[in-house]
Order: sequence, then C-alpha cells, then structure tokens
Amino acid sequence: MHSMQDQPTPSAERTALYRLYDTESDLLYIGISRTPEVRFKVHARYQPWWHLVEYIDLTWFPSYALARIEELARQRAERPPFNSMDHSQCPLSWDMPALKYDAGPETAVTATRIREALAEGRWQAGQRVAAHVASRALGLSPYLAAQALEQLRTEGLLRSLCKTFVVAEQPPTRKAGRSSVPSRLSPWGGS
Repeated sequence: MHSMQDQPTPSAERTALYRLYDTESDLLYIGISRTPEVRFKVHARYQPWWHLVEYIDLTWFPSYALARIEELARQRAERPPFNSMDHSQCPLSWDMPALKYDAGPETAVTATRIREALAEGRWQAGQRVAAHVASRALGLSPYLAAQALEQLRTEGLLRSLCKTFVVAEQPPTRKAGRSSVPSRLSPWGGS
C-alpha cells in the first residue's frame, strides 16, 4: 500500500519531509519527522483521513531546520487539504483553513463490520478488544476502529476498561425496567 524510498542511516538532526497522496495521486498532507515510520503510526491512529493514503514520498534533509523551512514552503505552494496546523501563526503559511474530514459515514460502516464480527463470535463476552486489534483483525483503519468501538460502547455492546473495550456479558435490552442482575454485580452499572 505505502511506498517509501530507502532510509539513510539515522542521525540526530536528519529529518524527512513527507508528502502523503491518495489513489488519484492527489496530495493529502505534508509533514516532517526525524522518525517518519513512528509519525505514520500516530497519523494512522489519530487522523480520520489516514486510510485514504496510498503513496508516501520522502525527501531527507540534513537538519530539522532545513526540513522545516521546506515544509512551510511546500505547504504554502501546494496547499495540502488535511494540514491542520494553525496557519495564522506562521508568516510563511497560507490563509486557507484546513479541511476537516467527516468520518461519520465510514465510522458507521466500520461499526457495522465490528458488530457483525461480534455477532459471529470473533470476540467472546468478557474479552478485551482494543482498536488496534480490531483494525488488524478486520483490515480497518485504526482511527475508524477506535471511533466505531466507542459507538458500540454507547450502544451497550461493549464497555470501557483502561483504554480498551470489553465485550458486554449480555446484549443490551430495549425493555424498560431493571436488569435481572443486581447493579452492584452488573459490569455496566445496572438497569
């Protein structure tokens, strides 16, 4: 999926300028990092548009300062839609606001896929399900998996536990009234 040039031997200052492109070769984002593979994992976890990335172009600079100057110049010239830094604070930047990616429809589809996997028994009641586990198991974006797991938690299919989710012991009921399990024993707080 992703293509990168061979990396040089790392040094304290050596910094990569990276451009992220979609399947149509449209530029999505420009950034810099001394450790791009780590930065890409962060993008994968927190950026709703990461699943659109098809190609990565890296250019290495001998110092962070040179890479930063080039990053700002390239951002101004190429205006990538998903750069979301506060452009007004940088004199080399542009006046166009960054786009916000609406992942709502894709989150709904992702939630449906996870819901189906739960119904098929991929994860059993009481088993932990982290976003990275669900994303790998089902071939999903980590960001979308995290959003979908949170949505399923609000539906009562999962409960939160230490930054992960646990499959609920019983499916949520739509009936009014109290749970047959006393609230002090119920994993999701009763009723």
